Amino acid sequence: MPSRKDNPDWMEKTKKRVRTAFEKWVAVLGLRSWDFIFSWDPGHGEAASADYHCEFAIDTLWEYKKATITIWCASVRDLDDTALEKAVLHELLHCTVCEMRDWRPGKTHRKHEERVVVQLCDAFWDTRRAGYDVGFNKGQRAARPKKRRAAK
Repeated sequence: MPSRKDNPDWMEKTKKRVRTAFEKWVAVLGLRSWDFIFSWDPGHGEAASADYHCEFAIDTLWEYKKATITIWCASVRDLDDTALEKAVLHELLHCTVCEMRDWRPGKTHRKHEERVVVQLCDAFWDTRRAGYDVGFNKGQRAARPKKRRAAK
């Protein structure tokens, strides 16, 4: 991929891709009533491992349906469309489960929440893809099998 110097519009293009993915999944997940604030950072997210940097972070005020989403544009930039959509779906799913965190002192809630969000993300993704496979992507309904008449 070209360097940032070769493509001065990379940040705006990244923002457009992210906004498009968010708009799609906000609608699918029924989160239109939420207030999302985007915080755009041109760098890379924190390193989760030697070869992986976080693309997004979300901080929710679930009781008010508000969330601030930090987007590390350099980390997002190289994602293909599928990886970007899955990352967006993952972050938005935190909005749906974050209020179930156990906030008592000494409790580790993030790993449990991450595991739930990963599983839900896979389920939503696979279900959505299955819908596309039968024609929902074009606003069509899946063909219903014809009812067989009982033999007389």
